[in-house]
Amino acid sequence: SVRQALAHLHGYRVAATVVLAQRADVLAVLSSQRRPGPIVAIISGQHDFSTLSTVSIDQALGARLATEHLLAQGRSRLLHVTGDLSWQDASERLAAYQSVCAEAGIPGRWVGTDAWTGEAGARVARRLLGAGLPDAVFAGNDDIALGLCHELLAAGVRIPDDVAVVGFDDIPLARWATPSLSSVTQDFDALGRAALSLSDELVAGGTPRSVTLTPQMVVRGSAPSRSRMTSP
Repeated sequence: SVRQALAHLHGYRVAATVVLAQRADVLAVLSSQRRPGPIVAIISGQHDFSTLSTVSIDQALGARLATEHLLAQGRSRLLHVTGDLSWQDASERLAAYQSVCAEAGIPGRWVGTDAWTGEAGARVARRLLGAGLPDAVFAGNDDIALGLCHELLAAGVRIPDDVAVVGFDDIPLARWATPSLSSVTQDFDALGRAALSLSDELVAGGTPRSVTLTPQMVVRGSAPSRSRMTSP
């Protein structure tokens, strides 16, 4: 479908194309194009393409921020619940989480899911209730985190006292959840602006280049800092 879309757009002589390339197979298609024209690929992770510009948010850094935050609160039995691992986002976050755990000398336990939904998080929570709980969960995204929190809270698990939870994306609902969800925020507006700016550069005859944006850790009630947990 990606090849067909590129061929269709080529027939209209578009000035530049922006491709949301979140899966590895899409990246392979883009890199194999003989005459693709100016292309900006919105990607996850770092890739070296000399023929197209890329823009990304540093997924590995975001996962590192989340994992290091949980470790800094004294948590040592971590679990990462991934999203769909066919997505570059999920594989980048998993690899970074495992790297931080290895550096800290603790097991980098993880559970894979085939979706990015609250139901996927709820299914994992039900399994954990029967098999034993970690003391912290880094979820692949906020929907997974919220579904997991819902099931744990319904079973009487205290968040963050028993289990701290961090999500990823910082969706609007994260701040209104009970408890409010700590998360890694991604500036998607800045991502879009960067993609259009790179498109303008290519149309003007510029050389392809890569732009990487920096995520931020947002601390809320589901995984507060240690000082907030101990304050009156």
